[in-house]
Amino acid sequence: TTIASVECSDLVLSANETCTYTIVFTRAVDPLTFSLADLKTVGPGTYEVITNKGELSNLRTTDGNITWKFDLKAPDSGNSTDNL
Repeated sequence: TTIASVECSDLVLSANETCTYTIVFTRAVDPLTFSLADLKTVGPGTYEVITNKGELSNLRTTDGNITWKFDLKAPDSGNSTDNL
């Protein structure tokens, strides 16, 4: 399974702001094995969804496990201009 697209509701977050990411995969992803921890894992040849500069929450699927959403909350201080 690969990522077809990634969208973020706000590309520049201020301290404590939250944006919603939408990830569309090329095929369904098993909800029993997909978690927020998977979104933090970046290895050779993988697509970097986010950096480790915020808090992830509320992972959910919006259709047959192909489209997923999650929230990214910016740290308590500073601004983020690299949410992607």
